[in-house]
Amino acid sequence: MSSENRASANPESSIGQNLLQISGPALIAPAAGLIIAVLLAIFILSTPAQDRHEQQMIDSATSSVEARINGREEQLTAAATSIRLTQLIATDDEAERTLEEARLRKMIPDAIRVRLFKLREAKVDQSANPPFGYTSVDMIDRVEIGQPVRAEAVNAQGRWLLSLTAPIRALSDLTIRGSLFIYLDPIALADTLDDGQQGHTRILQTIAVSKT
Repeated sequence: MSSENRASANPESSIGQNLLQISGPALIAPAAGLIIAVLLAIFILSTPAQDRHEQQMIDSATSSVEARINGREEQLTAAATSIRLTQLIATDDEAERTLEEARLRKMIPDAIRVRLFKLREAKVDQSANPPFGYTSVDMIDRVEIGQPVRAEAVNAQGRWLLSLTAPIRALSDLTIRGSLFIYLDPIALADTLDDGQQGHTRILQTIAVSKT
């Protein structure tokens, strides 16, 4: 029997061969699509995980810098409420005040400049190094009337600094005698960040707006 006769005699085998010939390529496409779908699923699932890891690193670094700033504020408050400083600010000895400012600058890590002011003595001084501007004077004005003042970012001639201030007063006396003010180096505060994090570090400042 010829091959044509065998094919016609067994139509199911002919149909089966045709199905196999068609099904081969037809099955490859869904399989490839499945592989691509799995790869996309892995990518989609891994991207949020990577983002979460990076966010955790950022949060950890932010907490580290914030802890350092809090530590400097505690040091500032301790110095501002010391007997040594409350007695010094009551005198008019400018030389002693200058020496004390230099001593505090060495004592407080990352401090660039320390200023001591009697009550209502702070004035804008753009010739100072770093310049003592309106933002710094406003911080002192607020702290001298008993308002809580947190660290603020100050742009001093193109250089970003972190400014902190605390009222000078005795622990046993709520009377404010003056103010202790320092400029900190924000880059030194962030030295725990790795190179990649430092490349994406920005100074963000929150301004509270009260509703009227």
